[in-house]
Amino acid sequence: MLDGVTRDDTVHGFRTATATRWVALPFNLEEFLHGWQTVVHAMVRSKPEGFSRDEWAYVMAFLDQTSLMAPFQQNFGELSHTASEPSSVFCPRGTVAVWLPSNVSLLGPLMTVLIGLSGNAALLKGPSEGTDLTAEFLRFVGEHAPNGPVREFVDRRVRVASFSRDDTRNAEYAARADVRCVFGTNQAAEAVDRLSHPIHSIGFHFTDRVSEAWIEAGAVSEEVVDALIKVFGIFGRAGCTSPRRVVVVDGTNRNAAELSERLVERWPAVIPERPSQHIASSNVMARQLASALGWRVAVCGEQAAVIAVGGPELDNPEAPMILPIIHASVKTAVAGLPENIQTVGHRLLDIDVSSLTRSLLGTGVKRIVPLTQMHNFGPVWDGYGFWRQFFEEIQVAS
Repeated sequence: MLDGVTRDDTVHGFRTATATRWVALPFNLEEFLHGWQTVVHAMVRSKPEGFSRDEWAYVMAFLDQTSLMAPFQQNFGELSHTASEPSSVFCPRGTVAVWLPSNVSLLGPLMTVLIGLSGNAALLKGPSEGTDLTAEFLRFVGEHAPNGPVREFVDRRVRVASFSRDDTRNAEYAARADVRCVFGTNQAAEAVDRLSHPIHSIGFHFTDRVSEAWIEAGAVSEEVVDALIKVFGIFGRAGCTSPRRVVVVDGTNRNAAELSERLVERWPAVIPERPSQHIASSNVMARQLASALGWRVAVCGEQAAVIAVGGPELDNPEAPMILPIIHASVKTAVAGLPENIQTVGHRLLDIDVSSLTRSLLGTGVKRIVPLTQMHNFGPVWDGYGFWRQFFEEIQVAS
């Protein structure tokens, strides 16, 4: 049974320079944050088998108290124990239903945390295929959270299950949802949107997106090379925030080739794990395909990834673990962006972010962030401030 928000909510005050806001939550926020910090202490000591070390470290960083407070600060202001006479009050809408993708395993745990912070109940549909870390994460939290709001949230207000697109539970989730969040293909989002849902229910559809990494030629360093390997290596090209290609901005073919050489050299040190057999086999074919298309190719590690160097005029090779590198001016790179561009992860030297942002306006890009933050998930995504919409806003005037 998923319990809704009661009339006994704890009201928290937040202030900005121009407004005072109240946020009604079914728990004391500071106690809730303390509960998560207890969980983090346990995470330092042990890890569920399904999580890689990098995945577990990412979740731990996401649960840092500063990180957990950021959505409140960005949307409502600074927490204030003396805030009075609000201009608006924000109340949880009730239940948030989430349809998770099969290619980004961490989204389930991260969305669960964000929903819990908002005071809503959570219905999560895990992937029918692939890795589902959400249930494993919730089991860990249930075992290590202290008595209090985090334990109550996990025990009573979250439900997670994996089932197919034809399962009747899809309709059940939609019918109960005050907010619906779908991560997946356009077709999956359309199918969920067609399901009967309350007239007031809000839908957010996070669909087919791709990203790119833009690095100025003079900004390439060992730190940048290692960061690019980590950003690409965790999901390959499967994740919407993973680079589908790298642009060496205002560089030359030689700059692109040198970056390729450094990626090949550093890959084993940054990602020492051997690739699975199907990835290694896929990369044999990816190397042949890229060569046939005119790319200069190199292989990382034991067929762990393929790096392809070429010009912007070449067709982009498609394979799970192939990373094309081109050199181009900002103007040429902008012209080559796909319509469904999501993130441009950058490492700049002489170009300032404001100038880059101006160049990217009108392209449909949703995020312009440093290279190391390409995978950083948060309460604003794909152009939606979705976390704030987990709340209903009540206007107040005296």
